[in-house]
Amino acid sequence: MKKTFRAIGVAFLIIVASLAVVYILLGRYYSTGFPCSTWINGVYCTGKSVSEVNKELVERSIYPGITLYGRDGNTLFIGASEVDFSIDYTDSLNSFLSENNPYAWGLNLFNDISKEFEPTITLNEDKFKAIVLSWDIFPENEEQKISIEKTEEGYILHNGLTNVPNRDNIVATSLSAMKSMEIGVDLTSFDYTYTDYDLTADDEKIIQLFKKIDALQNCKITYDFEGISIPVDAKAVSDFILTGEDLPDAVGMKSSKKEPWLGMYISDSAEIAMPDDFSKKVSEILDMENEKSLSEIDSTWTVYDGFVLNENGNVILSQTKMHAYFEKLASEYDTEYLMELYRQGIADEIVVNSKKGEGALFDIEKAFEELKNAYIDGTYIDEKSIVLSLGNNANKYNALASLGNTYIEVNMNKQMLYYYVDGQLNMDMPVVTGNINRSRGTPTGIFNVYNKRYHTYLRGVDYVSYVNYWLGVNKGVGIHDANWRDEFGGEIYKSSGSHGCINCPEEKVSMLWEVVDVGTPVILYY
Repeated sequence: MKKTFRAIGVAFLIIVASLAVVYILLGRYYSTGFPCSTWINGVYCTGKSVSEVNKELVERSIYPGITLYGRDGNTLFIGASEVDFSIDYTDSLNSFLSENNPYAWGLNLFNDISKEFEPTITLNEDKFKAIVLSWDIFPENEEQKISIEKTEEGYILHNGLTNVPNRDNIVATSLSAMKSMEIGVDLTSFDYTYTDYDLTADDEKIIQLFKKIDALQNCKITYDFEGISIPVDAKAVSDFILTGEDLPDAVGMKSSKKEPWLGMYISDSAEIAMPDDFSKKVSEILDMENEKSLSEIDSTWTVYDGFVLNENGNVILSQTKMHAYFEKLASEYDTEYLMELYRQGIADEIVVNSKKGEGALFDIEKAFEELKNAYIDGTYIDEKSIVLSLGNNANKYNALASLGNTYIEVNMNKQMLYYYVDGQLNMDMPVVTGNINRSRGTPTGIFNVYNKRYHTYLRGVDYVSYVNYWLGVNKGVGIHDANWRDEFGGEIYKSSGSHGCINCPEEKVSMLWEVVDVGTPVILYY
């Protein structure tokens, strides 16, 4: 019995000694790696070396780069590879191993070790800074000022002194975000990435000047021409404002009975001419090549920041430029424009000027007076629509009833004839119409082909001409070939035009003659 107990004791000691040896050997094994049941950032590390675990952690830590978000929708993406971005967990892993007793691994059999480590981030900060500073949100030095600028939408105030991107703070904030492996950072959410500069007295003066300009640009008048709305917007009004650049043409302008608006201005709700003292001093600078700049003129009117101001420092409107606005509108909204709307199915009515070779479709002088008076009495800020009255020589036609979809169109400003069939262009050709400088301009209006002749003579007071193809349009005016001409189109009609007929190249008009029937509508216009 005693021998049995002794054998059991010896066996127990042998087992304990063996386990102790195994435990110590495993402790020695874990001294060069991670102990059992160790998890770091989701990676199982037991028995692995620092380099092995680091490799796995780095492979899991995919970081493409960071997007910087600035004001006005500006963005900048910086790729990790662009700045030599590197991730490494070696320091954290070594620190962990140094703080753990490898011979205490047995404790982990009952409780896993789970750790979350932040990596050590390295990148080329010089490259990072260069990329950020190349971002186009940073203004050039000349942009960091208050200025009034003319754009396609009129005058605007460029304020380069408020909400200015702060280079140093943006670089530092962005760098910190990238080192934290953020994928994006909204720079507008910080109160130190965009800063304001103090305004000087000159800055304040320019701001006040712009307020006066903007008040004039705030016109609420809309003109209506045959159902087409034409707003007098900031872009239009900005052209009325008198500037230093206008002075070479403005000096010396004098109004007349025929052109009462010439050389006249609107200033402080009054209609005035340019003061003599100002006009004289400007002339001295322009004519005598005086080195003194316009901005240094000391007179009733002055020039400040490129704008001509009256004695009260207020902006001046040029009636000459205002009148030119309506002249431009007349050249844009002409019969050709209305014909295009008709072809598009937008309008049924067209207007044709009965005066040969000149004249607007609407009353320019009346429209000008309405706008001028609105600026004098201050009602330009009231919303209203003004119908542009037709000119004395303008005739309105129902194109749908008078032309239909098959017709001949002669645009005498362009010296072109077009033939439309069922609304589609069938043929076109250059022409020469009546000589407007000899009062032989081709009549305007809508007519119909009243006859067709082949091989006929045209007789006038001082001429007899033989033509092969004739389409009668209005009395003695028709469309025909003109073999005595070598060229067609352009401005020939102004000096060497016809007696009123529409001269055409024979090879073209012969085809027209073959397909056009008597009764086909013909519209003639300038």
